[in-house]
Amino acid sequence: MSPADLSDEVRETLLQLREQGLKLAIGSSSQNARYILERIGLGDFFDAVSDGSNIANSKPDPEVFIKAAQYIGVSEKDCLVVEDA
Repeated sequence: MSPADLSDEVRETLLQLREQGLKLAIGSSSQNARYILERIGLGDFFDAVSDGSNIANSKPDPEVFIKAAQYIGVSEKDCLVVEDA
């Protein structure tokens, strides 16, 4: 796994969101989320990471997303979730 595994479309979308001043967080049930982000070159890109190491309930429970919103200081109702499954 390397930065080459991040598609140009995903990279460009993330950069555009960042340029718009939006806060970005990852919500993943995986305990490997931070490792994967590092491997694909996005280790420091997101404002927060909520993952399997800080939740009690895995998806489809919304806990991981609720915590991600809390970490970036944004109300859940003001967040948009993009699912990669």
